[in-house]
Amino acid sequence: MDPLNPASFSHRFALRQRHQPALCRRGLRSQNSNLRPRLPRPLIPYLVKLGYRVIVPDVRGYGQTDAPAGIASYTSKTIVKDLVGLLDVLNIRDAVWVGHDWGAWMVWRAALWHPERRRPNWKYQVYFSKESTTAKLNAEIPLFLTTILRSHKDAMYTSVFSESVPIDKRTIADARGAQRSEMLAESELGYHISEYQRHGMEGPLNYYRVHELNWQEESSAGFKLDRIHKPCLMVTAGKDKALPAAWTKDMDKYIPNLMRVHIEDSGHWIMIEQKELANKALGKFLATLDHTSAKL
Repeated sequence: MDPLNPASFSHRFALRQRHQPALCRRGLRSQNSNLRPRLPRPLIPYLVKLGYRVIVPDVRGYGQTDAPAGIASYTSKTIVKDLVGLLDVLNIRDAVWVGHDWGAWMVWRAALWHPERRRPNWKYQVYFSKESTTAKLNAEIPLFLTTILRSHKDAMYTSVFSESVPIDKRTIADARGAQRSEMLAESELGYHISEYQRHGMEGPLNYYRVHELNWQEESSAGFKLDRIHKPCLMVTAGKDKALPAAWTKDMDKYIPNLMRVHIEDSGHWIMIEQKELANKALGKFLATLDHTSAKL
C-alpha cells in the first residue's frame, strides 16, 4: 500500500476476525475517499499495527458513493443508518468509531442513535448552507481545496471564513493565486480535487443544510440534553479556528466517561500536522477499552 497512490488501495475486505474493527470518518474538507491518500499515512497503518481492521467508507455525497438529491437524504439519522448498515453487511456488531470534523459529528450522533453499537466561527456554515453556494464552489473546486487544505502555519485568507464579510459578499475567488500547501503532495491534492469533481459540491454541502431536520429527528427521539455513557476520546488542537478547543469545555457534563487530549501546536488537520501525537492519543484511549465485551 502506497499512502500517496489511491490506486494501490483495495475496496475488498479480508475477514480476519481476530482484528478489532475501527470505522473511520472525516469531514467535508477531507472526504473519506480522501482518507485513502491522506489518513492512511499517519493513522491507518498505526491502527493496523495495533491489531485493528480499519474500514474507511465514502459516505453519501462523497467520492464513489451515490449523491442523492435533496437535503432529507443527509440527516444524521440517515447517515448513521448507512454506516450501521455497512457494518451489518460486513457482519460486524461492534466497532470503535473514529471521526474528524463532520466525521466526528457522525460519531457523536451514532452514540445517540445506536448506543448499543458504539464504543467509544459558525458563520461559514451559513454560507455553506446557501443553495447558491453550490454553483459558486463547483466552479472553483481546485481553488477551494487548495485554499483550505493547509496547516495552521501557512493558512490563507478567504472571505468564505471571514468573521465580518456579509454572507452574500463572500467568495473563494479572493484566494486566487493560492499555491499548494506543503502539507499535501501534489498527487494528494490532485486526488482530492478529482474526487470532489466526481459529484460536485451538492452532497458535501448538504451536511450543512440539515440542522433543522436533524433537530426534529433527534428531538422526536428524545435526545434533548441526553448523555453518552460509552467511553469516548476528544482530541482538541490549540490552533484550530474551525473547531476551537474552548467549544468543548462542557462536554464532560454530557459524556461522563470522556478522555481528553489537547495538542496545542496544531491546526484543524491534527492527524497530519501532529500525526505522532494524534496516534499516541488514540492508542492511549484504545488501550483503555475492554475488547472482551461489546465495543461499539
